[in-house]
Amino acid sequence: MAVLAWVLPLPYDRRIRSWAIGAAGSAACVLAALSGNVLPNQASIALRDWLPVPLLLVAYHQAGQLFTKPWHRFQSMLWRLDQRMLGRLAAGPGKVKWNPFLSGYFEVAYAVCYPLIPAALGALYLLHLGAHAGEFWTVVLPPTYLCYALVPILPALPPRLLHAEPNLPVRGCGARNLNLWVLRHWSIQANTFPSAHVAACVAASLVLLRWNLPAGICFLWIALSIAAAVVVLRYHYLLDSLLGTILSLVLFLLLTG
Repeated sequence: MAVLAWVLPLPYDRRIRSWAIGAAGSAACVLAALSGNVLPNQASIALRDWLPVPLLLVAYHQAGQLFTKPWHRFQSMLWRLDQRMLGRLAAGPGKVKWNPFLSGYFEVAYAVCYPLIPAALGALYLLHLGAHAGEFWTVVLPPTYLCYALVPILPALPPRLLHAEPNLPVRGCGARNLNLWVLRHWSIQANTFPSAHVAACVAASLVLLRWNLPAGICFLWIALSIAAAVVVLRYHYLLDSLLGTILSLVLFLLLTG
């Protein structure tokens, strides 16, 4: 992404911020690799196991510096496909009458996408499977970073920003209001195609499924709920979610086969 920041016609301040974010992430990787020289072995291993959690956010915000405006033709294609495949659901939760329980379930599922990755890694530790943390990141990072890298190549706004009504707070729905608050203050306000949320969560659940069936089934159910939630709540387009799921499954089979 630092190379893309050099090639793309970006404002100077965005280019500098992208390089600074990339340099900080790279420096963290180098320091973690050298940590064995100053830390006990187990502490150094734990540091390297957990460092990718914040690095996911670093890469996400670096990708955000590369987004300047949507590619309207591509964005319209995604929107038309949603209208064709989803019908009235494409209008968003503000214009479609939902069962309150189902709507709340999807909002909670979407909120869980943020802590799911560290929770999945923590589950490996709790199940005494921490030795597979390297495999965990080998499966989770490639599809997630690929989604981030495509932000400036296939730029689009998320469907929730195309219509104002679904972005309004809802009385009595704390999960939705929390999601909208996080998106307003921490999102890069750009669509990741495919969905990085879906790709990362599905990939993490597949690793758990490989090593512990009960935990894997639990996390896979949550991941698939997230894949549905991002679409019906209009946080992502249908194709984002489908391709994020497929991308993670394909890379999981290739990287663990």
